[in-house]
Amino acid sequence: MKFARRLHLFRRGTQSLGLLLGLLGFTGIGMTHLIFPGLHCYSCPLAVTVCPIGLMQNLIVNGTVPFYWMGFVALYGLVLGRGFCGWFCPFGTLNDLLSFRKVRFLRALSPLKFAVLVGTVVAAWRFGDTMFCKLCPAGGLEASLPYFGLGVAKINTPFLVHMGTLGATLLGMVLISRFWCRYLCPMGALLSLFNRVSLFGLRLEAGKCTGCGVCAR
Repeated sequence: MKFARRLHLFRRGTQSLGLLLGLLGFTGIGMTHLIFPGLHCYSCPLAVTVCPIGLMQNLIVNGTVPFYWMGFVALYGLVLGRGFCGWFCPFGTLNDLLSFRKVRFLRALSPLKFAVLVGTVVAAWRFGDTMFCKLCPAGGLEASLPYFGLGVAKINTPFLVHMGTLGATLLGMVLISRFWCRYLCPMGALLSLFNRVSLFGLRLEAGKCTGCGVCAR
């Protein structure tokens, strides 16, 4: 129990660090163009790092070979895989804080996040625009609302779309444990591709598994 408690506190510490680094702009540091290892809107007034999904779309739109992007994503994936989602990503932390209900993990819906990732790539190529960013709930929380509070953003169609996707996502987080991370996050889908080869991660010992389902909650 002591180890579990220490592990829980350590995780809260890494999550707090992720939130701090995501909002480091309050120190006066400008945009660094480093890629953040999670879903984090780079349109946020305090952002100093780049959203990997947003950058991926921009590279597709501009027809640029994404060596820089691939290097960062591969580095993050090979070190911790999808572990960044639960231990570092600010939006993943919000998901944890709102997970009041322990709804059973709907494994059949897990592939949806891969469909979102593929759809994001196809939409950026087909429409020549960052279509996912226009719907992203992280953008609604970290950019639309702050800019509205600062008197910069207006209540228009893009703002209402962001509020709609944010509201639906927050509701899903409350009703279903880790709703966004498990079923819809394209960054989670991308990092999960490295789970089997990442340096750190959880490994299931099949011989000791009792099928209790605790690991999936």
